[in-house]
Amino acid sequence: MKTPREILLGQHKGRLPALDARRCAALEKAFGPRRELPTSAASHPLMTAWRELIHPYRQAWAGLAAVWVLLLAASLWPGGTATQTAAAPKPPPHEFMAFCQQERMLAELLEPRPLPISKPAKASPPQPHSERRDEFIHG
Repeated sequence: MKTPREILLGQHKGRLPALDARRCAALEKAFGPRRELPTSAASHPLMTAWRELIHPYRQAWAGLAAVWVLLLAASLWPGGTATQTAAAPKPPPHEFMAFCQQERMLAELLEPRPLPISKPAKASPPQPHSERRDEFIHG
């Protein structure tokens, strides 16, 4: 059993070419005759990339370009942070000398020192272990 949609599509299937012809005629009347691109230009990789990557997303690309222009303008604007960090004053000489002294002290602390050589401990004569056990058991 066919659905109502299939029945309607079956009745109007023969009218599709006539509707396409009317649509083409209306577009020609509004915009002029259709111009085809030359086959060499249509198959060019740059044109293909333009049609598939850039043309459908023009608003997104325009927005990204606007953001980049704003970032560039903000970085070049006078009084930005880049000019302030470049003009930072140098530390006073006494602070620099204190820093150098700290560096010397740190180098002295981190300097490897030879470990003292210790003499081996005298070996004590072994004692019988069995007697010790008897002390704990009987005692």
